[in-house]
Amino acid sequence: MKKKVLIGLLVIFIILLAGLIGFGIYLNMNFSTMIFEKGLDKLYSISNSVLSNGNTINYENQIVSMENNLTYTMSEDVKTLTGLNLDTISVKYNMVIDNKNKKMLNSISYLEDNKEFINADLLYNNDKYSYIDLKDIFSKVLKVSLDEEINNSINELFDSMIDSQKTIKDTDRLMYLTKEIIKKNLNKNDIVKKDISVTIDEKEHKLTEYCYQLENEKLYNFIVSISTEMEKNSEITTILKEIYNMEEVNLVESFKEEVDSDLQEKLYISLYVSGKFNIVGFSINEVTKYTEAVIKYINVNNSYLCELNNGIDIQMVIEGSKENNAINLNVVNNDTERGTITVTENNGEYTIVLDDTAVGDVFTIKYKYEKVSDKENKLNLELGIMSAGKSMGILKYTLNTKVVDKLDEFDYSNAIDVNSLSEEQTLELQTNLQQKLSESVLFNLLLTLGSYNQLDTGYYGSMY
Repeated sequence: MKKKVLIGLLVIFIILLAGLIGFGIYLNMNFSTMIFEKGLDKLYSISNSVLSNGNTINYENQIVSMENNLTYTMSEDVKTLTGLNLDTISVKYNMVIDNKNKKMLNSISYLEDNKEFINADLLYNNDKYSYIDLKDIFSKVLKVSLDEEINNSINELFDSMIDSQKTIKDTDRLMYLTKEIIKKNLNKNDIVKKDISVTIDEKEHKLTEYCYQLENEKLYNFIVSISTEMEKNSEITTILKEIYNMEEVNLVESFKEEVDSDLQEKLYISLYVSGKFNIVGFSINEVTKYTEAVIKYINVNNSYLCELNNGIDIQMVIEGSKENNAINLNVVNNDTERGTITVTENNGEYTIVLDDTAVGDVFTIKYKYEKVSDKENKLNLELGIMSAGKSMGILKYTLNTKVVDKLDEFDYSNAIDVNSLSEEQTLELQTNLQQKLSESVLFNLLLTLGSYNQLDTGYYGSMY
């Protein structure tokens, strides 16, 4: 009895062993397609993350405020160059949208050195008029009639705010469905595997390259197969019609009309793998009858390589490495050293310095996006420019988008139609506006430039 049990266990062990060997052979044969499937999943996860970050606020059922602030800080070099005695110029623009009730309040102000010259509110209240409150410039609220075209444009704005969220969701879904179709059409026989050595920033890295080779007829058939399956997918066709306004989804027919079946092009898509499964980069190489274009990106062990070549006039190589929290890259364009790129991160704020030593310009960009909650997000951008050793000043932009409790309308019950203004009222408006702007440095500069243009026109006009 024990002998029979022992023999039975031995038979089971042999069957399992044979099964494992067979599975290992299967994995080895299909590993290349698995790598590409993993690469597509990784690409989709990146796009999904980007799209979901911009999909935080429901514009349809909530009142949303978007506070914009643009400020230019003038450098001493610019002051010397222009002769302007001015430190800052600011424009503040706040838009509150109530999509449900079709209302919109726009507030705009213009400041120089924190002194306000313009402060106006514009209210759209779901009727044929807009109302303008010029605050201390004019004593009356102005009523402006809207023609059908403008009214339709405003309503389209309301719709677009609602559609934007749906567009993000449907675009994400479209990318997911397309990714799954591409995965099903991968052919392991078109993938070539080879071991390669890549040198980045004087460091050598051993990688494995999996190259999907689509040449001529194979490329044509691959695109037709993908397009055919997309057309058969009712969810995809619905998205293309509703979101991208396609009356009829004829992807295959459109492609065949533009491209002959004897397509003479080659497309090589490579994934670079470190170790067994870690995808560290990609490259796309397109070869046509006229040119060869390449884009390559590799990030392995904090060493970065990016190559761009359109086959005509651009041949750029960017490479470097990360140390601590700073990425330092060197830029070579058409075999000429152009300068460096430095990227640092601190508490979610990225600072990018582009030092173009070839022409002596330095661009400093600061960027920070913060998702405070599902009802609020913030964006901060800052740009500084040095040219020929001189500072061109700093430009700052902030955007704070958040859900608010209500849209505060101003009182427009006694508004006066702009077409009904008397001569006295028109004069009051013009006089107050001129007085308000009389101390504006920028306004006076524009007046001076306008005067010069009129003089030039008169001078040249008298010559002919």
